[in-house]
Amino acid sequence: MSDEVCQTDELGALHSIFTDEEFKNISDGKVIGGQLFINITTANNIKIVIRNVKGDAGKLLEELSFDVKYLPPIEVEFNYPFDYPSKNPPNFILSCPWLTYKQLTSLCEKLNQLWERNEGSEIMFTWAQFLKEDSLSFLGITDCLELNCYGSDKNVKDQCMNTVVDINFDKGENDLEDKHKIFESALSNNFLSERNLNDISNMPISNLPISNLNITRPNENNEIEIENAFKHCIGESQEHQKYLHLFLQNFNREKMKMEFLKNVYTCYICFMDKLGQESIQFHPCEHVFCRLCITEFFEIKIREGAVHNITCPEPKCTSEAIPSQVQELVSPQSFTRYDSILLETTLDTMKDIIYCPRAKCRYPSTKDEDGSMARCPICEYTFCVQCKMVYHGVEPCKFKAAEKKIIYEKYQTADGKTRHEMELKYGKKALFDLLETTLSENWIINNSKKCPNCNAAIEKSDGCNKMACGKCGTFFCWLCEVRLDPTQPYKHFRDRSSRCFNQLFQGMMEDDQFDDHF
Repeated sequence: MSDEVCQTDELGALHSIFTDEEFKNISDGKVIGGQLFINITTANNIKIVIRNVKGDAGKLLEELSFDVKYLPPIEVEFNYPFDYPSKNPPNFILSCPWLTYKQLTSLCEKLNQLWERNEGSEIMFTWAQFLKEDSLSFLGITDCLELNCYGSDKNVKDQCMNTVVDINFDKGENDLEDKHKIFESALSNNFLSERNLNDISNMPISNLPISNLNITRPNENNEIEIENAFKHCIGESQEHQKYLHLFLQNFNREKMKMEFLKNVYTCYICFMDKLGQESIQFHPCEHVFCRLCITEFFEIKIREGAVHNITCPEPKCTSEAIPSQVQELVSPQSFTRYDSILLETTLDTMKDIIYCPRAKCRYPSTKDEDGSMARCPICEYTFCVQCKMVYHGVEPCKFKAAEKKIIYEKYQTADGKTRHEMELKYGKKALFDLLETTLSENWIINNSKKCPNCNAAIEKSDGCNKMACGKCGTFFCWLCEVRLDPTQPYKHFRDRSSRCFNQLFQGMMEDDQFDDHF
């Protein structure tokens, strides 16, 4: 069989074995070859440790560590010489953002050794299997991958002066530009090049030697070139390492998301098996439930007003749902309510925030520096923080509880002349504000009861007498206003010693009374 047929057959085999994301045919008529993106197989998570070192003393400045399940692939770009596989191996380039120059060199040498053992046979699948399954163990990487960042110009320069790569291409001796690229790769070690910072998603390329590697000490002829390469990329290494850190985390996150969507999970609410695209996962507990069940779970929590710290439905689990998960599942109306209650709960903890006293507004307003005045940014109502009335400067608050009722009733029943006199005395705007405030307060007093925990006004529109505060979530009895046991809120109505015994539905219209109207 001719070399050309063997090359064509091998490319066809690679295309059938690997996915379109893992193999690309880059043959152009003149050159026959392709690109392999080898995804590393790992049994357990790998800990990534990025260390920054300062100067010659080697003092540790910063250490970043995180766990990943998936690492970016090792890229193998290859092309066939005309006499492959009968005599010569493929020409290839290894690229990987998380391996050092030394590690990639070791892999290159190992691939050459595999070729020597199988000389005369197609080798690309053997190389791919080695890189996929054995490359980490070959490099001594088990459960931790360390990436060192040098913080001193001298440290980096000394490293480069001690290691220079001399490459012999088929076309002959390298020109000056090629040597600069090689020196820059040696200098940056495992740092990314400036070109790759422009596109995070395509970060992984630090090109390494094609095949024959000869490590030599520099002489006077190439020391100047090393110095030029050093000046070109020094100062970039630590910044590039930070981008690598983000790239590894983002890649692992996206890969885990893709794997999650492909798998099947059992929802322990409805006990049905669902695909990942029909499920949702809480973090960091990683409990999985179907989207339908969690949607209903979120909707119930929002209707009850218990939106603060919505936890995973798994018993005793403390993982919390994030707002983006809630927004993804519930209706726009429900999420608006969720967001509003969550914001209000958060604002209540801020001492410099007070709500506009106008019943139709109620927008959060910021107190001034001395805490005596606030201005609503929506309705532009400037009010006294103490009495909630129009700001009156250094004057004391004019309306006390008893006086407000008298003024309110007098203004309501007054004739035109009396109203005009009161408006001149108190101010028409102040009286209108008093009317709005008093009406709101009267409605709250007549139609609501206060939560025994946070004193929030609670309205009962329908249902039984077991109430839940929409602000803090406290359970209490509507009849006697006593706080109920959060684990057994209905025990209060079953206890014969309780004055509300058997009165859970007291006050609701009974069926027979309903029928009497017809």
